[in-house]
Amino acid sequence: MDAETEPAAKTRDSTVVSSHARELSAQPETALQLSARERLHRIVKARPLRIGVVSGLGYRNVKGSLERTSAHLRTLPDIPHHVVESPEDVSTTLDSYEAAGVDIIGVSGGDGTVSMVATHLLTRWKSPTPPLVAVLRGGRTNMTASDVGMKGNQVGALKRLLAWTENPDIDAASLIERPCIGVGSPGHAPSCGFFVGGGAIYQGSLDTWRFRDASKVPGMRTGLGTAANVAQLVGKHLWSRSAFAPTDATFTVDGEGPKERSWCVFMATTLNRLALGIDPFWSGNTEPIRMTAVAQEHKKLLRGGLVGVWGRRNRHLTERNGYYTYGGRRIHLALPEGGVTLDGEVIKPVNGDLRMGVAGNLTFIVV
Repeated sequence: MDAETEPAAKTRDSTVVSSHARELSAQPETALQLSARERLHRIVKARPLRIGVVSGLGYRNVKGSLERTSAHLRTLPDIPHHVVESPEDVSTTLDSYEAAGVDIIGVSGGDGTVSMVATHLLTRWKSPTPPLVAVLRGGRTNMTASDVGMKGNQVGALKRLLAWTENPDIDAASLIERPCIGVGSPGHAPSCGFFVGGGAIYQGSLDTWRFRDASKVPGMRTGLGTAANVAQLVGKHLWSRSAFAPTDATFTVDGEGPKERSWCVFMATTLNRLALGIDPFWSGNTEPIRMTAVAQEHKKLLRGGLVGVWGRRNRHLTERNGYYTYGGRRIHLALPEGGVTLDGEVIKPVNGDLRMGVAGNLTFIVV
């Protein structure tokens, strides 16, 4: 399969939601939390909680957090800790954690590391129920962590988590359930994550990675650099609409459609909170995957589109003006050229055929 060559480190093979991925029906979050709490109560009553830690090479980890986290874990030889760089590393590590009966997996890394862990848990974990996941902020954008992750710096959050496992007060823990999106093309094993972006998001991500990697200005290789480049691209688009090339695509949601247009941007997520607190979904639909698409020839951007970014509907947010928002469980995307990003990693469809669907649910723990 042809993969995006720049930046190579952020490219994955194209994937699809396979038949063995667990598709769970959407349920109210309170019911899901109750089920997870009951499971946690049973484990705690039976034996001490077991935890294993996975560290990816996200930006914060590379800049020193990994060294500090590793130093702390070296003082705790009973807590397994592995550094991972690839899906193969993740699978080897999590296979060993499953054999050891781990109940909680601490994930230190960025959105891409969380996505690799989610992919394994929902497609290769053999036990009926995946373990709880505790996300520690180790990347650059940390969008998944902002929605479902532990608060504070990594070492402090890790110490808090380990102290809690020693004397678990279940009522003091927050359990957050989120569906995962499986993304890819027919005939391939699934990749799972929480945010899919195409059009301007895909093009802007490639441009932002190049900008950050090439910048010599202090701070521009952090989330500040992301914000600066995105602001520059948005400003250029507002001025001349020349920042991004239109993306020709056709999509259906739960079999309804198709919608065939040249698109400026499209996105799908199961997160409740996105970067910068935006919430560009205004349909009120309660289906697990929320999707918004903006046509290339959109109108009323300042009065409609920029208000819609915060989830507030108004009379300008209409399909006639080029604004579409949906909720569903299955999305079929015909994408002749380009690709999408899944939690900051590039996925290129095979033969332009991309599928998205609910691959299963994960429960995150915050203490």
